[in-house]
Amino acid sequence: MKEEIQKWWNRNPCQIINSNKQGIDFFEDVERVRYWMHPWIKNYFMGVKGKKILEVGCGIGTDLVNFVRYGGVATGIDMSDNSLELAEVNLKLNGFKAELILMDAENLEFKDNTFDIVYSYGVLHHTINTQKGIDEIHRVLNPKGTAIIMLYNKLSLVRLLHPNINKYEGRRPEEKEFCPLLKTYTSKEVKKMFSKFSSIKIDKRFVGNKLEGHIPDFIKKRIGWHIIIEAIK
Repeated sequence: MKEEIQKWWNRNPCQIINSNKQGIDFFEDVERVRYWMHPWIKNYFMGVKGKKILEVGCGIGTDLVNFVRYGGVATGIDMSDNSLELAEVNLKLNGFKAELILMDAENLEFKDNTFDIVYSYGVLHHTINTQKGIDEIHRVLNPKGTAIIMLYNKLSLVRLLHPNINKYEGRRPEEKEFCPLLKTYTSKEVKKMFSKFSSIKIDKRFVGNKLEGHIPDFIKKRIGWHIIIEAIK
């Protein structure tokens, strides 16, 4: 199963969009779309100067580039060779450097207490053992370090209405265009999964679009698609 997941993400690097542009213009197009869809992500780049940051599942490096841009000392891991190759191009075109490593999120090859921040946006719900991935993040974080993680919300409007998610959640689909593994969680489940951390803050968001600013907070906190966890070790 893990090999199949790796092959799928090699064929479909995360964050890729349809674009006629090439070179740095392509990566800028990807970034523009990503932060239009998820404008709150940009908040996570603030205050990272000089901090050691690990991104678990860095994809083609869109967020990783910005952690470096704002002064972070960044390492990006991914199980997709193709994604890491594109991330390296992205970094070079922007004039930045970061360590890129082919690695499994469930088996982080770092010593205990290594990073100030571990960031993983929309990755661990595609892994076989999500709990092991969270435990590994806790292990490699420095004392009082921060984990910023996004997981999909089981009680979201998107899950209720999206036929592919309802049909294929938790198992491999036969259709090649849909990712091999997708899981969703409730807030109660998330709190249990992050129980090793000293504190945890949970927020929910719709996939950002023109409606995001017009949806009342009490609705977002109930049925938003993204559960965003900020946890302190």
